[in-house]
Amino acid sequence: MGAGAGGVSTEAARSHPLLRVFSVERDPQRRNYLLENRRRFGLLNLEVIAGEAPEALHSLPAPDRIFIGGSGGRLAEILEFCTSLEFPGPLVLTLVSLENLSCAEKILSRQGFDLEVAQISVFRSRRLSGHTLLSPENPVFVLRAERRVARKGDEG
Repeated sequence: MGAGAGGVSTEAARSHPLLRVFSVERDPQRRNYLLENRRRFGLLNLEVIAGEAPEALHSLPAPDRIFIGGSGGRLAEILEFCTSLEFPGPLVLTLVSLENLSCAEKILSRQGFDLEVAQISVFRSRRLSGHTLLSPENPVFVLRAERRVARKGDEG
């Protein structure tokens, strides 16, 4: 979801040719980039879905794992839909705001997921007065959620 130009979905399809990858993108220009990447790399296992989540997700087959790269302001709706599905693998999100991170943590915890959060920071070099400085880009949060496994002795 929120596939953009398809960096994650393209890489997933390239590195795992037997994996069926469904990539949802609402923006026509970004979808064209994704289609071009699919053509350029010959990714027959990558299907590009035009539409907006969560509506575009209803007709897709049950997933093994889910990656959410963007939400178009509809994170809660998307997560509520995704957590209603049965799937064995992780749900991974990239988030840039503290509000979306908090929203995702609340929804996923309430739905019985164990969470792990990482923050990724990128700095780019720039020249100033003959010196090289590093300027920060916005940090990105990566949230990995796995369904909580009931252990013997846990009360349900």
